[in-house]
Amino acid sequence: MSNSNWYFWNGALLRLRLRVIPRAKKAAFGTRRGDRWIVRVKNPPVDSKANIELVRFLADAFGCQRNAITLRQGETGRDKLIEIDGPTKIPSELPIDRS
Repeated sequence: MSNSNWYFWNGALLRLRLRVIPRAKKAAFGTRRGDRWIVRVKNPPVDSKANIELVRFLADAFGCQRNAITLRQGETGRDKLIEIDGPTKIPSELPIDRS
């Protein structure tokens, strides 16, 4: 299992520590900030709109279905723990080692 401060693998399960910034111009990966990776989303954090957009963005970026992504912590905050079950690709913007 490969480890980093902001991501780790548990078999085929990838866990990400993210800091989500809502109300951005477009959804995109940012840079690392401490033990989290920045992700920007367009929607505001109202009625879970930012979380819904985050899941859609991550599903597209990691080549998986939306139901393969679980929000483990941070439903109402900016700091989130995300689990992705069996991602089929790793976005080039992220320095994630598959080993």
